[in-house]
Amino acid sequence: ELRMLRRLRHPNIVLFYGACILLDTRDLALAMEYVRGARLDRFVPPPPHGPSTPQRCKLADDVCCALHYLHRQKPQLVHGDIKGSNIMVEQSIGGVLN
Repeated sequence: ELRMLRRLRHPNIVLFYGACILLDTRDLALAMEYVRGARLDRFVPPPPHGPSTPQRCKLADDVCCALHYLHRQKPQLVHGDIKGSNIMVEQSIGGVLN
């Protein structure tokens, strides 16, 4: 899985920098790109509040582009945990999958 993560390059997918094993707990720690913004589930309240319809459509398109990229990989990759808390909205109003 780590080998697959390190080769992913897409503007709507958080960059993976590396991993290490914590000696005291034997846990795996991932080093990933910092995304400045908010989680989607906190950023988008029910209409009519929050982002405009075009901004909502842009966020949905960004997530779909990231998923399309993952599904085109050989072997095909499946995220498996798509939810608002796993999607970051950058300050520039763009969705990034993590």
